[in-house]
Order: sequence, then structure tokens, then C-alpha cells
Amino acid sequence: MVTKTNLEEDTIEFVIYGGSQNTPAAITATTPVKGFLSVPFDCEWWKWRLVGDVAGSIVLDIWQGKYADFPPTVLDTITGTGKPTLSSAQANESIVSSDSTRHLVRDRVLAVNVEAGPATVQRVTLTLFVKRSKVLA
Repeated sequence: MVTKTNLEEDTIEFVIYGGSQNTPAAITATTPVKGFLSVPFDCEWWKWRLVGDVAGSIVLDIWQGKYADFPPTVLDTITGTGKPTLSSAQANESIVSSDSTRHLVRDRVLAVNVEAGPATVQRVTLTLFVKRSKVLA
């Protein structure tokens, strides 16, 4: 029998390359969806961090969709007005905005979409800071 739950912190990371690992190029919004990631556990994201290889500007949107409805679309956005953004910077982080969908559901699929691409950034890492329930007996 479960008597209580506790929150355990974790992260979900997504790396975006412009070009490829071996042939770097600036990230663009011409092919905006840069990849997909399955959510490994139920959790709530509370902060994002974006780190680029060089200073530049980029705006990301995150979409969460059901596996059965793959791929997610802009209608599945979870970022609200607080989209992960670099603005002439190499790093930025923020608490998730109040209008975001905070709950990430296990086995749903996340898509990372580049809304505005940089002229200089070739690699960027998006980290979602999450809290997941840990069952205590």
C-alpha cells in the first residue's frame, strides 16, 4: 500500500545540431522540427535551460503528443508564452511560464521545433528540469 509520495528532481535533455555532428552548420528554421523524444516518466517541468556553442539567438517551441497521434504539431504546444530562447546570448534559463502545460505524460512524444533560427549557433542543448513522483512505502 502506498502511504505518500515525494518529488524527485531529474532532467530531460535534447541536443540540436545544425548540419550534423561531423559537418556543423548554423541551425535554421527551414526544417523546424529538429527531432523527437519519448517522455520516460510522468513528471512536471518547472524550468528550462538553453546553452549554445556560441552567442546567438534562437526560439524553441516544445510540442507533446500522444504516440498514437504521432507526430505532434503546433496544436500540441506546451510552452505558452515562455518559450526557450537565446537572445544574442550563449546561455539562458527561466522558470516555466504560468500559461504553459507543465505535466509531461509517460510515453508521450516531445517534438522540439525551431521557431526562429540563428545565424551563428550551430549546436544548442535544451534541458528541461522536471519533478517526478517517487512512491514511498
